[in-house]
Amino acid sequence: MPHYIVLAVLSILAVLATILAWFAILFTGSYPRGLFDFVVGVGRWAARVWAYAFLLVTDTYPPFSLR
Repeated sequence: MPHYIVLAVLSILAVLATILAWFAILFTGSYPRGLFDFVVGVGRWAARVWAYAFLLVTDTYPPFSLR
């Protein structure tokens, strides 16, 4: 349950980071590395939680980490 709460907040922040990155790409022509790492980390964490909770493909409890 704690993963869902944290992921809900991080998902909202990832959407905002994606919008901010869109403007950064629009004006600078490149995706800022920090925003990219954050969005990919949130997606990776969400995939680990889904694999553990719903897909039942792993017995390892997912860590609280974006890495």
